[in-house]
Amino acid sequence: MCFILLAILSMNTSAQERTVSGVVRSKLDFSLIPEYSIDLLELNNNVVQTKEISSKNGNYSFDINIDRDYSLRVRKKGYIDEVIDIQPELEPQFNKYIITIGDDTSSFLMEGMVLGSDNSTLDSVLVRIYNTMTHLERVAYTDKIGMYSFRLRKGYDYKVKAKKAGYLYDDAEIIYCKNKPEKNCRYCLKYWNDVAYFPIMKDNEEFVLTTLKIEPIDLKKTYKLDKIYYDLNKWDIRPDAARELNKLVKVLITNPEINIELSSHTDCRASDEYNDTLSQKRAESAVAYIVNNGIATERITAKGYGEQQLVNKCTDGVRCTESMHQANRRTEFRITSFVLWDSSTAVRE
Repeated sequence: MCFILLAILSMNTSAQERTVSGVVRSKLDFSLIPEYSIDLLELNNNVVQTKEISSKNGNYSFDINIDRDYSLRVRKKGYIDEVIDIQPELEPQFNKYIITIGDDTSSFLMEGMVLGSDNSTLDSVLVRIYNTMTHLERVAYTDKIGMYSFRLRKGYDYKVKAKKAGYLYDDAEIIYCKNKPEKNCRYCLKYWNDVAYFPIMKDNEEFVLTTLKIEPIDLKKTYKLDKIYYDLNKWDIRPDAARELNKLVKVLITNPEINIELSSHTDCRASDEYNDTLSQKRAESAVAYIVNNGIATERITAKGYGEQQLVNKCTDGVRCTESMHQANRRTEFRITSFVLWDSSTAVRE
């Protein structure tokens, strides 16, 4: 009886494991790389096992649990680290992985500067760069003159994020434009405040020079949301307004330490009571949309001001153009409170 039980347990244990193996080849000519280091990683990037490969066939192998996802990371001096994901449940029949790595000639230098809203340089800004294709992330801090640099692999897409305690977060993208080059460059760069495009040479190699601006959190400042329009006497969120509100959703997601008040305003036409009610319903409608897109209710407050805070002289009895009335029909937000972001723990986020 004991023997049968042990046999069943042994069968169940072996059924939960499988072996993955493969080789490493050069991105340049697909030649075999016989010597390298390879790490088996869990999803949290903890190293499960490391192997030093040195053989003619350059073959690696790991035993993995089929109920868990992993990554393989190849490291070799003079080459850029390469990471691939392994998902046993999604790839039940796939056990062999060829990993390609490129040397430093397959990389480019990215240099950047982080500025404040007044164009002053900012030191100690945390800059994260995330490879959206390999899921490899790296971090750096700006120096005394606000500069940072990374060496990146050519042909990949990246997201770049900058953050400093007491400032709103900012981000940008570097997208490889293989099929749709812009301005004869190899990369499309989005959301940067200033960009010097390829090809720029420094020490006989190409590099990208970029600028990010981050804004200090100001509890007294009001931010206007453009193009938030409503149909006459209604408060439903139209598709064009939804696109603009999505931008605010992004701000709140990327700045989890801030809380805001979202306000709606009307022009002076109609009664004070009617305008107060209409603006409150519009503000509540916008807040409901934002909450339905993943923002916690307690982080955002709706406030309708009606015609109490006009931005021009267009009060009751004053003749104004339609564009002047339109200026008063606006949606705004202001930061009401924030928790100071802790840069000392940021790298582990």
